Amino acid sequence: MPWTLDIHTIDVGVGEATLIVIDHPGTAGARRSILIDGGLSASGPIVHAAVTARLPAAAGPDMILVTHYDIDHSDGIASLLFADNLTALVDTVAAVAAPYAVSAMAAGAGGDQEVAARVACAAYSAMRGSWGPHAGEVAAAGGPLAGLAPAALAAQSILQAASHGSAAGSAHEPYGVTSLVTAPKKTGDAARAAGTAAAAAWAAGNPVLPAVKAALFTQLQTLVPPLARFDTGRIYRNTRIIDIGAATAPKATYLTAARGSLNTGAPPGTVMPGVVRPRTGNAPPLGRELFWNGAPPPAANAPYAVVVSGPLPGVAMGRVWQGVGVPPAGYNSGDVRNDKSIGLIIHFNDFMYFTAGDMPFQGEDLLYPALLAQALPNGAGGTLPAPAPPPPLVAFKCGHHGAATATTAGMLAALQPLSAHISCGGLYGHPFQATINLLHNDPQINSFYMTNCRYNRANVPASPAALGGPPPAPGTVDQWVAGNKARIAGDNAVVNGAPMRHRGDISIQVLEATSMGAVGARSYDTDYFDEYPPAGNPPGLLQATQPW
Repeated sequence: MPWTLDIHTIDVGVGEATLIVIDHPGTAGARRSILIDGGLSASGPIVHAAVTARLPAAAGPDMILVTHYDIDHSDGIASLLFADNLTALVDTVAAVAAPYAVSAMAAGAGGDQEVAARVACAAYSAMRGSWGPHAGEVAAAGGPLAGLAPAALAAQSILQAASHGSAAGSAHEPYGVTSLVTAPKKTGDAARAAGTAAAAAWAAGNPVLPAVKAALFTQLQTLVPPLARFDTGRIYRNTRIIDIGAATAPKATYLTAARGSLNTGAPPGTVMPGVVRPRTGNAPPLGRELFWNGAPPPAANAPYAVVVSGPLPGVAMGRVWQGVGVPPAGYNSGDVRNDKSIGLIIHFNDFMYFTAGDMPFQGEDLLYPALLAQALPNGAGGTLPAPAPPPPLVAFKCGHHGAATATTAGMLAALQPLSAHISCGGLYGHPFQATINLLHNDPQINSFYMTNCRYNRANVPASPAALGGPPPAPGTVDQWVAGNKARIAGDNAVVNGAPMRHRGDISIQVLEATSMGAVGARSYDTDYFDEYPPAGNPPGLLQATQPW
C-alpha cells in the first residue's frame, strides 16, 4: 500500500498542539508519529484523547517535540507525562498486589477478609520497594498474616482486615530498593483501599485487577498535579522527548514529568517503573531528520521531517538552517524564548508543510530564501529531491498563533502556500487582524483554517461579536459568504474542554499518489467540523480537497 501523511492540528483552546502521523500500511516499522507541543496544563486530557483517536490501540507517539518552553506549548505535555507516570505507578503496584487475592482464597483461611489483608499487605510493600524483580519479597511480607488466627481474621470487618494487611506490609520495611511512595499515611490509605476493593470484587465474582487499579488511582492521584489525573494506558512511557535542552530554562515541573517522576510523594528523581523516555540534552542539530534518524525508510517516496530552526548550545540567539554544509543564520528579535523555537519542514515528495512554534518573522524571512535555493538533507548524508513547484510550500501553520510577530507578505509571496492553519485562543488577541488581512488578501491563499476565533476579526464572518460572545446562528452570518477564505473549525465554544462539543481540530491528509505528479493533478484534503454551513445545510464534518 502507498504512504500516507496526516497532520492534525488539535484544538487546545489556548496554545498549540499538532500530531503528525506517517504510515505505509502493511509494512513493518513504517508508521512514525510526532506530537508537537501540548497547550496549557488543562489541555493534557484533550491532547491525549486526540492521540488515542488517531493512533492504534495501546500505541503512543514515537516522539514528543516541545518547540520551546512557553506554558501554552509545554505545560500540556507535562500534564500528559505526569499522567503517564501516575499510570505506571498504579499499574505496577496493582500488578504485584492483585494476584494475592488468588493466593488468599487458595489458603482458604479467612475468606474475603483474607483477600483484603493479603492484597493490602502486597500493595503496601510494593509501594515501599517490593516491585519488579523484588516482588517475591511480598510473599515473605505476607508471613505475619499467618500469625493471626483464621477465626480472628474472619471476625474482622473487611476494612479492619485491609488495615491489618497494610500494617503487616509496613512491618517488613525496608525492602532495599527505592520506594515509589514515601509518605506512610498515603501508602497506608492506598493499601487499605486496594485490599477493600479486592475483597469486594472477589465477593461479587468480578475481576480483581481493575478494582485494585481504580482504588489505587483514587488514592494516589494526588501525587501529580490536578490536571494530570487521568489514565494514559502508559502509551508515553518510551516516547522520545525532543526539546531545546538548556537553551532557555524549562520549568522544574516539565523536567520532573519528562524524566518519569512524580510531582510529590517519592524521593526526588525517582523514575516510575517501566518509564524510559530518551531525552537529549540539547536541541537537535539543524538539518537533522526525525522520522528515520539516518536509517533508510522501508519503502520509496517516504515522508521526512527536517529540523530547520532552533538553538545551538551556548549561543544566545535563534538559528535557522541555510543549506547542507552552509553555516546557519542567526537572528535576535528581542524575544529570546520564541527565537529558539524548533521548526520542522515536513517533506512528502512534492508536498511541503512548515511549522515552527512561535518563531518570529525574523527567522522565517531568513529561512525561506534557503528553502528556495537549497535541497533539504535526508538525514543519511544525501539530500531530498526538490519539490516540483508551484508552490514551493504547499501548506503551513502560522507562527505564534497568528500574531503579527510572524508570517510576512514576503514569505507568502516567495513560498506561495495554498492554505494555512492557525491555532488560536481566547487569550493574547490571537489571531491578530494584521495576519488575517495578509492571508485574506494573498492571491495564492485559497483558505485559512482556525481552531477557533474568540475575537471579532474582519474577514472572518463566523467570529463572535466580542471576546467570549456567542457564535452566530447557522444560516445568518456564516463562513460561506462570497470571497471569504476564513474557516473556523468546530463550534468555537467558550469553554474549550466542555464535554460533547464539536472540537475545532483541523486535519490534512496527503496520499503518496496525490503528493506527486503533474501540476494540477496533485491534491490534499483538509477535514474539519463545519458548525456554520450555508443556510439549509446541517453542521457536520467537511472535507475540502485542494489541487495544486
